[in-house]
Amino acid sequence: MLFLTYTFEPTSYARERLEEMWEWMQQRERWFYEGLAMVRGVTWSVETAPILRIHHFVEFDDAAALAAYRQALADKGRDRTWEARRGEQDTWYTITGKTIQYPPPVGMGFGRRAGALPPASHSA
Repeated sequence: MLFLTYTFEPTSYARERLEEMWEWMQQRERWFYEGLAMVRGVTWSVETAPILRIHHFVEFDDAAALAAYRQALADKGRDRTWEARRGEQDTWYTITGKTIQYPPPVGMGFGRRAGALPPASHSA
């Protein structure tokens, strides 16, 4: 598994119209990822201090799936209508960062439920 991560900063236009920006982004997610079966999933997080930043994680099974994604976007980009719609993003945000991240090579992480840590296992 790997993640292609983006950091976005809303434009001044978007900061004045945050509700409209979020609606546009929600709609964009649906059409942008349509037909991209190699994408395992997407997640988002919002950072509000010191400035508003939006972090976007696109999950893939492996590097081959990421390569297929990049090729599919290149193919879609040749469609003028699709590319014009994709280009609307410049009205709403600037991409300020992009990375590829992998999980650590050992099992790490846990899920929390109702604010509690998972039970510890002890050997006596």
